[in-house]
Amino acid sequence: MSFTCGIAGLDSAMDVLATYSMNKGRLNYIGNNCWVEIRKRLKSRDQRFFKLYDDTEPAAAAELILRDDVQSVFIEGIQNHPDMRACDLNAMATAAKQLTTDKPKYVIVDNVSTFDTDVFSFFDFDAIPGNIAIVSVVSGIKFIQYGTDRAKTGLVTIGGTGTAPGQVESDLVEARAGSGRAPSYEDVFGCAVDTPASLKGRMSRYDRNIRIMTRDLGEFCDATSGPVLHSLWSEQHPDHDRAMNDYGHGGRFLYLRLDLEGPDENALTLELYRYIADEAARKHLPLIAASNFGFAIPHIHIVRHENVGVSLRLSPGSVCVSLLGCINDHLKDSIRRFLRENGSDIVVRSATSAN
Repeated sequence: MSFTCGIAGLDSAMDVLATYSMNKGRLNYIGNNCWVEIRKRLKSRDQRFFKLYDDTEPAAAAELILRDDVQSVFIEGIQNHPDMRACDLNAMATAAKQLTTDKPKYVIVDNVSTFDTDVFSFFDFDAIPGNIAIVSVVSGIKFIQYGTDRAKTGLVTIGGTGTAPGQVESDLVEARAGSGRAPSYEDVFGCAVDTPASLKGRMSRYDRNIRIMTRDLGEFCDATSGPVLHSLWSEQHPDHDRAMNDYGHGGRFLYLRLDLEGPDENALTLELYRYIADEAARKHLPLIAASNFGFAIPHIHIVRHENVGVSLRLSPGSVCVSLLGCINDHLKDSIRRFLRENGSDIVVRSATSAN
């Protein structure tokens, strides 16, 4: 089913689960590293029924879903978060086979960066004795309509066994109708210009580009005091093997942070973001500085997480390799010059700890 955006689909799921909890008193758990917009919405929910859990442990969600008092677990396959942990879907699939209760269970998967990974293929529904619904939510603007970000649509797909899938589907349709979260006909039509072949080709170019960007910026950050790169494409990331084996890729974003001492770390990161964007505009480079984006155009975005602070989120787009080289050179040159121009205000944490 379609919604106005991915967040609208997740909002509707939270509305439905809140109603279930009020009737049954069971709990819903959302990962502590969840996307910032989900975290904002969580604050307005009944805290008796919606709890945070430590999802830095990739198998934590699987442990929770087995608890009798737990109704649902929200996960991000590959977290849209600077630490970029990868949820262990194999552990969740194994846990599902151990469910024997008739009480319905719900696994809500935020697939913002793993939309082309078939999460349902992890679950052998014929071998699950319990009553479980897997709800996959993707943000349509991230990949359809050729990645041009012209229409707002979110897509929700449901699978599972027992009565849970049919019940939650019916209730999601009702929640969508009463909340104004159904997309317009024009938006849905605008998202239909893509084909499976065009999507596959574009994402193949995208994944090629993000591998190149990880390599180039990773080598630069290793040789430069201050910037630190986080990417599941990097073999140094603790979840690299899981991401590659389970999801087939290392996510669709890179995160870059300045590893600095002092109270101005976040302010300097924000200044760096503006510096990179302004310099790109001056050079007429197609580097979008915005929160919404398609997978076609290179993108930079400032992200604030409560427990991490300010980070830069980078996306290489599906552009040609020569243009990607220009973007990578621009990023490295801008960071290098920014650090040099602000040297008197910067104390590098890694250098301080080394002393």
